[in-house]
Amino acid sequence: MKGGLLGELLGTQKHLALVGATGSGKTSAAMLLLHAALIEGYSDRVAVLDFDGEYYAPARFEPPFLIPKGAPLPWLVSQTERAEESGHGIAMAVASAQGGDWEVIAKLLRARTDGPSQAALYRVSVLAKYTMLSEYVKPSDLYSNRLAVYDLSPIVDPEERAIVQQFMASLLTYYADPNARTLLVIEEGGAGVNVYFLKTLLMMARRRGVKLFFISQALPPLELLNSFTLLLFDMGPQTQRVIYELKAPIPLKKLKVGEAWLIDGPSLPKKVKFPKIDGVITGEL
Repeated sequence: MKGGLLGELLGTQKHLALVGATGSGKTSAAMLLLHAALIEGYSDRVAVLDFDGEYYAPARFEPPFLIPKGAPLPWLVSQTERAEESGHGIAMAVASAQGGDWEVIAKLLRARTDGPSQAALYRVSVLAKYTMLSEYVKPSDLYSNRLAVYDLSPIVDPEERAIVQQFMASLLTYYADPNARTLLVIEEGGAGVNVYFLKTLLMMARRRGVKLFFISQALPPLELLNSFTLLLFDMGPQTQRVIYELKAPIPLKKLKVGEAWLIDGPSLPKKVKFPKIDGVITGEL
């Protein structure tokens, strides 16, 4: 039944950040919220970028991920760039590769000797290993069976995994249907994230009607925190930052697994409790 805590967290378009150390209960809470989102009708479809192989669904994909041929690759590549590497400039530099494939973009980047282009070339080489353009894949196929899980865990190198995750987050948001209520779950979202990437993703999510679950051991960049309802699952260093930056009066008392402080704008923080659920998301939802 709709309402209560789950309705409070899922019933608005405001994004949700679940922050806490490993074992604090944030992933279990996210799974509970996903069940509610689908079963109680808060979302029409859900895509999960599963960093460590913790989720299961009938529509579950492993790399290389098939993506629609004709995707705006130069722009998507730029979203994985760090701000100091001028990713948006690289997107313009390789704009002539629009509609091409990874090798076309790589060839253009190899002709450039500047540092940012070489950094982009590395990212292109990573993405070429773990994604594959297909003329048989339509944008709607990216959200199969209402719940699609993209398992990133076969990518052994954590940096490569983060690059693919950011690329897929941008791709899935770009292709989201604005007329459908879409939920995008980004596990370990803080891995290699930068302000430019997340700011662009939030802007595009607003246009496409996508609600983000940002699940991480670290807070989103502080300048973007107002875009999120925050669930804080432990009392580590992140808590001190929240108390200082958001002026949130949180008692410095250890939380039990599954407990979290709910912080949403000027409202006073309140402690909430998520029950532990066994296993992973399964079944036809």
